[in-house]
Amino acid sequence: MSKKKKILIAVAACLGVALVAGLVSVFGLLSRVHYVSVDEAATIAEQQQEQYQQAVEAGEVEEEPAVLQMGELNLFEEVEQTELSADEIAALEVEQKLGDVTNILLIGVDRRGEKEMSRSDTIMIATLDKKNGRLKLTSLMRDLYVPIAGRGENRINSAVVRGGPGMLMETINENFQLDLEKYVLVDFRMFETIVDRLGGITIEMTKSEVSEANDCIAGLNKQWKQPLRDGFIKQRGGVIDLTGKQALGYARMRHISGGDFSRTSRQYKVLLTIYEKFFAADLATQTQLLYDLLPMVETNLETPEILAIASAAIGIENRSILHYRLPVEGEYRQRMVRGMWVLLPDIAANARKLHWFLYDAAEVDPLEGSDTGTGGKLAPSTKSSQVPAETPPPGTIPPHASPSPDGAVIPSQPVGTPSASFETASLTEIAPQNVGVYSESSEIPVE
Repeated sequence: MSKKKKILIAVAACLGVALVAGLVSVFGLLSRVHYVSVDEAATIAEQQQEQYQQAVEAGEVEEEPAVLQMGELNLFEEVEQTELSADEIAALEVEQKLGDVTNILLIGVDRRGEKEMSRSDTIMIATLDKKNGRLKLTSLMRDLYVPIAGRGENRINSAVVRGGPGMLMETINENFQLDLEKYVLVDFRMFETIVDRLGGITIEMTKSEVSEANDCIAGLNKQWKQPLRDGFIKQRGGVIDLTGKQALGYARMRHISGGDFSRTSRQYKVLLTIYEKFFAADLATQTQLLYDLLPMVETNLETPEILAIASAAIGIENRSILHYRLPVEGEYRQRMVRGMWVLLPDIAANARKLHWFLYDAAEVDPLEGSDTGTGGKLAPSTKSSQVPAETPPPGTIPPHASPSPDGAVIPSQPVGTPSASFETASLTEIAPQNVGVYSESSEIPVE
């Protein structure tokens, strides 16, 4: 054998060893993920409900504020519902079987203690769209009022509390004609740890946002039995470097202009800031962070599935992330029930536009009706006379009224029935009304 061939064989052997070592390292990391099947997660949710009820009866924890009872409000009496034809339903089912779009349910929960309920404060659908070469996130508002799988109607965030991720996926699938099977669940304490390990994040805030974020931080300190003012934001406003706890307070605040709509936008903004900072970090930092945090992730994704999704995502050249939100602007109305705001959607109309975004959207306009990056003042909107821009803080606006972007109060409008042209349009012709876009080539956007 020639010397040249021996060198080539040696190089190939070294590359092979390096590849095997790399795969072993990756599998070792992913093996630290906490695998929880849908059935196991449902059992956990049931046990938490039992522990919570026992703790309330024993006086160990305070009972949650009044919540909606199943069936207390009839969605189909409140909002005229569009109907999907059999052909439309069949078309929606076909597009999900093509295999070029992968949807994963992301759930952020607030586990305040072993004997308290785990609220699903964040519900998102993460989409890997290989057909259009895009990564996408769809936020589902926690106050979205829909039929809960086998449990009557209620706000969508009650599904996880009652039946775990499986019940939430089933609820989304039945209402919006999807086929979600996989989920990823994280606790907000993990969110705090990620930000601190990355050295914090930088966010522009107004004076009112700082005040509200500090109120949230005080609430977190009370839950975690820490000094009340621990971690308070000291600056009065402007561009601020936030610790993990401060970023969590910023992302969770809702009693400010825009309510839960603005909170959803802030959560999206913070996630994207973390996303950018993580991929800007060196490999050693990324690896250590994943090693420490993956055990806190609960999912029913198997290791080969995670690898396949990660590999496909790396292959997406356009690293920007498209953002959508349910309910879609113009396809819902809101109402207050016993001091709680609920969002009443035209389910089929929202399903149509959601499918457009997940399976067809490639380029979209910025998300309307968001105050992210601008503080408490909402941006002007041409749609203020047609649909409420944001969910207001409880008690600030009378029932059956909606806030316009300039702060005026306007009567809630019924959800409009789609026009004839809309009824006959193909899914790719349906124009979205509430999409946002983030690009790595620019600063964190003002949505």
